[in-house]
Amino acid sequence: MNSLETAALTAFFGVLVFVLGQFVQKFILEPIQEQRKVIAEIAFVLVFLRNVSKGSISTEEELHEANATIRRLAAQLRATLWTIPLYGVFARLRIVPERKAIFEASKALIGWSNSIYSGGISIAENIKMVEQILHLE
Repeated sequence: MNSLETAALTAFFGVLVFVLGQFVQKFILEPIQEQRKVIAEIAFVLVFLRNVSKGSISTEEELHEANATIRRLAAQLRATLWTIPLYGVFARLRIVPERKAIFEASKALIGWSNSIYSGGISIAENIKMVEQILHLE
């Protein structure tokens, strides 16, 4: 093999490795990172909006904003199930939470957002459930 062939093969395999690396980054690592960002935002909201409810001294605007924020996070969390390819494989490897846990956490977030207007014990129960499911305690 002459030096021109060696250079061509080196360039080809260099480009191949680069393309495969970009594929893994864009289609696997970035969606997993996005899910972790959503979970981190949920952890923030669990503390920041914990005291917002009809029974507290929150305004209607604060209630509406909290409701929308919590529901948006529930939807974003659920959407991560479809942005991560081979989700079941990554869940079995414990790289991402199990599918069932994501659905349960999303359901508890929606329950929390629904109970903001009525207040009551269900807010605390839903918050506790989200913390336990996503291991945020």
